Formats: sequence, C-alpha cells, structure tokens
Amino acid sequence: MDPATAVSRPVAIAIEGMSCAHCVGAVKDALAGVPGVRVLAVRVGAALVDAAAGVCGETLVSAIDDAGFKARVVDGSEPKSNHCGCGGRMGSCQNR
Repeated sequence: MDPATAVSRPVAIAIEGMSCAHCVGAVKDALAGVPGVRVLAVRVGAALVDAAAGVCGETLVSAIDDAGFKARVVDGSEPKSNHCGCGGRMGSCQNR
C-alpha cells in the first residue's frame, strides 16, 4: 500500500460562486480529478471529501478554483499532523 494513501481524513470545503446543479457537477468533477481524493458530498456552497494524507487543503482549493469557483478549507477540518508538509502556507504546497 502506498504510504501517501494509507491514512485519509475528511476535509470540509466552503465554496463561493455555486448556484445550480451544473456548478455542483463541475466541483464534483474537479475534486474527483485529484489523485487520493474520494468525494463524499457536494452541494451548493460546500463539499466534503476524504483525502489521503499526501493531499493538502491547498491542492483541493486549487482544483476548485481552477473550475471557476472560490474555495477555502473549513478551519479545523484538516489536522495539521496530516498536512502535506507545506506548513499551511498558501501557494507553497508540494502536491500542486
């Protein structure tokens, strides 16, 4: 088993700019395209994923931003002990 995917944790994401089922589908597709991520739920304004230990919040936010929405990880939903190693600094994630 790959150690980067051996441990996973739920990550909640707040999303701005979604207004319809098409938006939900676009976010779902964007998150499903990130290796090590299992999409648990997406609704207008929010998403919940199960992310492997090697996937940091910035990677998830970038995928959603690239789909045309503004996203942020909900504070406290990503334990620092499982972070990818970028120390939480925006834009410096090694998994981009």
